[in-house]
Amino acid sequence: MRPARLQGAREPRARHATLNEALERAAASGRRGLTFVSADETETALGWAEVLARAARVAGALGDLGVRQGERVALVLPTGPDFMDAFFGALLLVPTMVGAVATHLFIVGGNPTPAFVLGVAAAAIAWTRRRER
Repeated sequence: MRPARLQGAREPRARHATLNEALERAAASGRRGLTFVSADETETALGWAEVLARAARVAGALGDLGVRQGERVALVLPTGPDFMDAFFGALLLVPTMVGAVATHLFIVGGNPTPAFVLGVAAAAIAWTRRRER
């Protein structure tokens, strides 16, 4: 029996060569960015220019910590503004080149342990918030 094959429209042509380029163009456009809704339904809206500025601060911090191009940065964060800061920050680490590799780790409870998951991810650093540790 052959596996089913998905069929559909052709893949659209990419508008940007990299995700960094897409973020930089969106920031320059002044368009609306991301809106996050917390568990208590509080909304946090960030324009693309703010997303880029926050990510640039994280990229600087990662560089100061010694993270280099191509290394993995484990993101141990819930989905929200802090996650996007770290995700884009890792990508922006080395301007005009491929930055670090953002690796999202979702650790629930203690099984497997965070140390085990981080070891498997082979991350150079784990980026998290104090309460996630």
